[in-house]
Amino acid sequence: MAWEDQEDENRIYHVVMNHEDQYRIWPAGREVPAG
Repeated sequence: MAWEDQEDENRIYHVVMNHEDQYRIWPAGREVPAG
């Protein structure tokens, strides 16, 4: 397992959905963009 993979295991994500019912995994510490 690469170091980058181990770092990703410790991150928290939110699943966000736009008005077209499209989903995206977004890092919890970042502001969700409009749209």
